[in-house]
Amino acid sequence: MKVLRVAIPYPNHSDITEPCKKSVYKLIEASQKGQLPFDLQIKTAQCSRVSLGRNDLINDGQSYKKNQSEFPYDRILFIDADQSFEVENVVTLWNALEVKDSKIITGVTNPRNFLDKLNVGSFGDDGYTTPMDRMVNSDIENKDLTCVDWCGAAFLLIDTEVFRTMEYPWFEESYISIGDEVHSIGEDVMFCHKLKKLNIPLLADLNNFVTHHFDIKPSDITQQKIDQWKKHAIEAIDRTEQLMTELCR
Repeated sequence: MKVLRVAIPYPNHSDITEPCKKSVYKLIEASQKGQLPFDLQIKTAQCSRVSLGRNDLINDGQSYKKNQSEFPYDRILFIDADQSFEVENVVTLWNALEVKDSKIITGVTNPRNFLDKLNVGSFGDDGYTTPMDRMVNSDIENKDLTCVDWCGAAFLLIDTEVFRTMEYPWFEESYISIGDEVHSIGEDVMFCHKLKKLNIPLLADLNNFVTHHFDIKPSDITQQKIDQWKKHAIEAIDRTEQLMTELCR
């Protein structure tokens, strides 16, 4: 049986939300009951940048391996830590790749600050203009499987063949100059640019909707949480100092 790795990156200053955890528990329970068409792996990565976490989740932190061809799973499903989903959402994405001539498919959700939109769309004529201007409307009537130029990686299923085709780093942020403007391009949209250059079609299931649970409220920031953030920062500094000491020997 093929293996699915569910991968959840989340930043150092945050945590996996309770709705996301509950969704993962349901998926694990379905796996234990033999109700899934794949074997299941669950991986999480706390990281200073989401791009680093995504790359580490793909290759188990072996970032020094530029061209990796062997993976202990067949497909990876990226789920943002602030998403909740049903088991059916995962199985539907998996089955779509089983019957479609594609190696990558995304479900959809509402982006932050764009509740009337879905997190998929097209690029501009120049290929790099901020894609938020070209998002698909939530009330779109035709919600069949469709090809899109870009997506957010909130609920993104990828066959490992993509990683064998694309050079490392797979996910990375970038800044693009267009005329007298500079645009910040997130790691998920840059990944989609790479897909396009490699002529790898990106499928979107506009019926496969997962729920975005937005930022924590100020009342959620407790002293315990602040102390935890400080602890992570100190540990990161210590690791950096240790690495620099080793490099300078």
